[in-house]
Amino acid sequence: MALVRKKLLNLFKKTCDKFTYTENLEELEEKEEQRSELSSTERKAHNSAKLKQNQKLVNLVKTAYDSITEEEGWASLGELGIQLNKLDSSFDSRNYGYKKLGDLIRAIDIFEINAIPHEKNPAVKALYIKVKN
Repeated sequence: MALVRKKLLNLFKKTCDKFTYTENLEELEEKEEQRSELSSTERKAHNSAKLKQNQKLVNLVKTAYDSITEEEGWASLGELGIQLNKLDSSFDSRNYGYKKLGDLIRAIDIFEINAIPHEKNPAVKALYIKVKN
C-alpha cells in the first residue's frame, strides 16, 4: 500500500506545475522556534553545513543555475526559482526551513549574491547569484 501511495505521489508531483507539501506550512513555524534558541552565528553555521551536505538539493540548485546563467556567470534569483520549479514541481524553500528562496540560497553558501536596486524604486532590489570561486 505504501509503495502504491509513493508511486501515485511521484506521478502527481510530475504532473503539477507547483506542488506544495501542506505539512511544510505547519513545520516552518516549529523550525523557526527551534532556530531562535540558538545564537545567530551557531544557527547559520549549522544550517549551512547541513544544507551543503544535502547533495540532492545542491545538485538541483546547481543544475537550475547552470541552465539560466548568463555569459558572466550571473543569474537572476527569480529565474532560478522558476527553473527550480520546472525541474522539480515539489521544490519549495520551506521544505528546507526557509520562507524565501533568497534565505535558502544564502544558507547554502555556494553563491555570491549581488543586490541591484530597481531603476524605478531603489528600495526594491533584484538579486543575482554567481557560484563562488
